[in-house]
Amino acid sequence: MVIAEVTAKGTVATTGRSFTATSVQILRVRDGQIVSFRDFADPRGLEDVVGEPRPGACARVNAVQMTADQLAGLVQFSSAGLATVRETPGFAGFYLLADRSDGKVITVSLWDSEDSLRQHEARAAAMRADAESVAGVASPPVEVYEVLLQV
Repeated sequence: MVIAEVTAKGTVATTGRSFTATSVQILRVRDGQIVSFRDFADPRGLEDVVGEPRPGACARVNAVQMTADQLAGLVQFSSAGLATVRETPGFAGFYLLADRSDGKVITVSLWDSEDSLRQHEARAAAMRADAESVAGVASPPVEVYEVLLQV
């Protein structure tokens, strides 16, 4: 049996608040393999930092169909483009989701406010046009949503 006290430090993406959380972990080991793991933490230490998303957070969502070859090009294109987008004020995250079985791809960019999202709109339109020429992906319609819950 191994008993450890673990301290984790981090920042919650949805609130921007830093935290330190301590837990006690109990591991049962048999023949060099972990056969049981239990973690005992006090969640009250995280209540103040997790909370609701920042008020007014928004997401820009695009959905498109593509082939596996186009998907590889889009992943490469998106990785390169995100290097500069990460520095954009108000940018809060990006997801590239794919269902490889039917070729449906969804992109979600997260913003701390609708103003931040709108200020980046011209650049986002240019990136969609570039994706169309580089990865052969037709520029899809854009939808904007308010983020109501993020875990």
